[in-house]
Order: sequence, then C-alpha cells, then structure tokens
Amino acid sequence: DIFAFLSYKKQPNTEDENKIKTREIHSSDSTLEKKLISAGLVNIQSVIPEIQVELKYSTTDNFLHADVYGDLTNAYLQPDVVQKLKTAYSILQQNHPDLTFIIYDAVRPLSIQYKMWEILDLPPGQKEKYLSNPKNGSIHNYGAAIDMSLAEKNGKPFAHVNATIFVSRSTQKSIIIGRKGEKIKQLGTNARKE
Repeated sequence: DIFAFLSYKKQPNTEDENKIKTREIHSSDSTLEKKLISAGLVNIQSVIPEIQVELKYSTTDNFLHADVYGDLTNAYLQPDVVQKLKTAYSILQQNHPDLTFIIYDAVRPLSIQYKMWEILDLPPGQKEKYLSNPKNGSIHNYGAAIDMSLAEKNGKPFAHVNATIFVSRSTQKSIIIGRKGEKIKQLGTNARKE
C-alpha cells in the first residue's frame, strides 16, 4: 500500500527545485497559467509526464456542476510538493508499474475559491462541510494540496468511492461502518467482486 502526505513549508530553493523551474513548461495561453508560473509554481507534468491530469473544476463534472477554471488544463504545485509527488510516483512504479496517478485538482487560486463559495448553494453553516471558506483560505490556494487518485496507464480510472457520512452522535458511527470498519471493508470486498 502507498500512502502519500504532501505538505508545504517554504524553504530556500534547492538545486533540484531550480532545475524544475528551468524545465520547459507546456501551457496554454491562459492568463491564469501565466500568473501561476510567475508565482513559481510548477506544472506537474513537466516533471512527471506520465501522470494524468483531469482537472475537475475545468469541467462541469464536479460537485458544483460549474467550470470555474476556464481554460486551465494543467495542474500546478509548489516545487517541493512536486518533488514529494515525484517520490511517491517512483514508489508507485516500483510496486505497481501498470498504475499512475490522476490529478483532479491542484493549486486553486483564492479568486477561484471565492467563486466556488458563491456558486455553492447551501445554507449558512453547511458550506464549510464541502468547501473551505475563502476567508480562511486553504492549502490548495498555495499549491500545497492535490486531489488525486490511481488510474491504469491506459487511462482507465481505478475504481474508487468517496463518501462523507454524517451522524448526529458518535455512537452511531459503528452502526454505519461496523466494528473496526468491518462493514466498510466488506463493502469494498463486494465491490471488487463485481
């Protein structure tokens, strides 16, 4: 199993980070992309070309049902976060060479976070369950977080389920997930059989 936790702590540029910054970055003529590059962010695929990118917020295939990124199609992160992702990718290749990562979201400028906040039509107090309040910011805003999953190298997404279950009392959790998560484990096992 591979688990990757990516965090961001600003440090002086290393030789590797400087190499990343000087690599050719294939980007569109997007004004947003130009701003991301000038801010020192790195196009993930310029470092790890095998990674697939499918930015969900550049389409309407997301929980907002809105394209908030416009013509942005490349995923950008802080240089040190890209290095950590590269390490995780190397480990994945050693253990599962038939798989790759697929990136669904990376840097999310604060202006986009505000746009998303306005679009999300939920009562006060409910929005925070789904989206970070732009007044508080998010590590996505700094290019230090990514939403990603596994995919087969042929482009077929790896089957995955993402669910958020809210219960009114913590004692109700075991009713939903079972003792030590047994019901959830069984659900996964059954899904793989299909």
